[in-house]
Amino acid sequence: MCQQTISIIGLLLDAIGFILVAVEWRRAFMSAADQREYELERAYALKLKNEYGIKDVEVPPSREEETTTMVRDFSKFHHKEKSFRLKLFYFGVVLVLVGFALQVVGSLPGGALGTKSC
Repeated sequence: MCQQTISIIGLLLDAIGFILVAVEWRRAFMSAADQREYELERAYALKLKNEYGIKDVEVPPSREEETTTMVRDFSKFHHKEKSFRLKLFYFGVVLVLVGFALQVVGSLPGGALGTKSC
């Protein structure tokens, strides 16, 4: 196999792995941002209700209150999704590392591991 071909395969694996990892990072960021927004909405509603005496303000339940009522229903789903997302993340990391290794092998002068220049 040609060194250039190995380098190209390495670059493709790097790109695919990086995209997988970036998607997971974005999901984590969006989840954290959504949680912060929810907490801000709750704090604002509590402020309106407590400081200004507005009685018809609906205060969203706290995350702890929601969690205690939904634990049984969503725990299996959560563990299944968490397992899938962790596998996807680690697969992306492995692709990046293997891609890097193939790029190194493809760039070595004089060939390596039975490769030759095309």
